[in-house]
Order: sequence, then structure tokens, then C-alpha cells
Amino acid sequence: MKHLLFSLKDYSSPNGFNLEKHNLTSEPYYTHFHDYVEVSLLAQGTGMQNINGTEYHMPTYTLTVMNQLDSHRYYILSPDNLLYNL
Repeated sequence: MKHLLFSLKDYSSPNGFNLEKHNLTSEPYYTHFHDYVEVSLLAQGTGMQNINGTEYHMPTYTLTVMNQLDSHRYYILSPDNLLYNL
């Protein structure tokens, strides 16, 4: 496995942005949106995501930036997935 340039463990920026670490299960994640910009990094594993009705394959190291109007969901994630959300 390649290593990231900096540690994402327990990251919290001085501006109050928090980083959440997920190991998503095989449960269905329904399409949703947020009232903030979401930046996601799939640091391990593979999967699929749907953004505004378009499906995308997510190989390892997929970086996604979604604004407040982007509806999205993750699915078919490999069991070893590791997803970070900012």
C-alpha cells in the first residue's frame, strides 16, 4: 500500500474543518446531500459512487469534491475500504 504524504489521523484544521474516517459496510447508502462542501478520499479499497445520477468507479485514491447541490451515494465498496471525508 502506498502512503499518503501526511497523516490524516485525527485531523482537525485551525479553521474548524474535521476529517472523518470511515470503513463503510455493505449496507446501502441512500442518495443524500449536505449543506456544506464535501471532499472525500478513498484511501484504500474500491467502490462505486453516484453523483447527480451519474455512476463513477472509485479505484483506490479517488478524490471527490461535491458542492451543496450535489446528491451522492457510495455503494459496492470492497470490504477493506477506507474513506476519509472532510
